[in-house]
Amino acid sequence: MDGKKVFGEAVRQLCKRKGLTQKAAAERADFSPADVSRYATGEREPRLSQIVRLVQVGLEVPLPVFFKLYEDIARQEERLGGDPAKDYEPITRAAGDVDIHQPDAREDEALMIFLRRSGL
Repeated sequence: MDGKKVFGEAVRQLCKRKGLTQKAAAERADFSPADVSRYATGEREPRLSQIVRLVQVGLEVPLPVFFKLYEDIARQEERLGGDPAKDYEPITRAAGDVDIHQPDAREDEALMIFLRRSGL
């Protein structure tokens, strides 16, 4: 499993859910649109500080919520055995229970899974 692609899928899904373009999220977080595009496609791996800034400032989503979504995407990818960028079912079906405004009760577990999978 490629953590960069899972991260990218989470960013794309949150942009869509929040009604933001990647360019708008980039501008809010003071990133270049090209960098966010590279993160979203899995071409480039952001550092932890960049993840925090993009998620909290650019997407205005609490980190625990992001980590829970990342975990859900990674688990679905493991079940499907494919590329999350191509095979991920829409968030409304696969992770529709994720409330992008409220942290999940399992936030510590989700954070640990994210850090382990991403190699940070």
